[in-house]
Amino acid sequence: RIRIRQGRLGEAAEWARERGLSADNELSYLREFEHITLARVPEAALAGQHWREAYRAASAVVASDPDDYRALIVLSTANYEIGNIHESLGNAIRASFVRRGAPPAILQIMRCRNKLGDYYGALAAFDKLADGTVIAPEMRVELGTAYLGLEHKTEAISEFRSALSSGSHRMAALRALIGIYASD
Repeated sequence: RIRIRQGRLGEAAEWARERGLSADNELSYLREFEHITLARVPEAALAGQHWREAYRAASAVVASDPDDYRALIVLSTANYEIGNIHESLGNAIRASFVRRGAPPAILQIMRCRNKLGDYYGALAAFDKLADGTVIAPEMRVELGTAYLGLEHKTEAISEFRSALSSGSHRMAALRALIGIYASD
């Protein structure tokens, strides 16, 4: 775990190989700690923006457990960043089946749908968000993108302004607003 926190992912993966640990191993009480550590490698790689390492490590986890929600989200994010938008969408949809209405899965679906130009699909994904969920700024940006793609400028501006006032993801919201106002 220390190697993972330090971003030394290669060494963490080597540690797992030296112990004969893989996502395909049967989970046992005696090796549970090692399996938990193995499951953290994809998330650490993702946090460090090591997309291909995140993809490899999460794929190994999903090969062992196709319903591992966290690994599916890592796979979706890594695929999106690599440019595999359709595969990213598939991973996000699978994650949304595992945890219905979970914001990270819905956000990934919205990102993919927007990137593919399926703006109605992005809005439909948002409608599946669990009730009572606080809408994160990045989700507001995706809503704004969908509305803008559908040429609903008023709704798009409203969503981008909401994202802008939240404090995070300001640059994406600001770029979108500048683009709207510059085109008028």
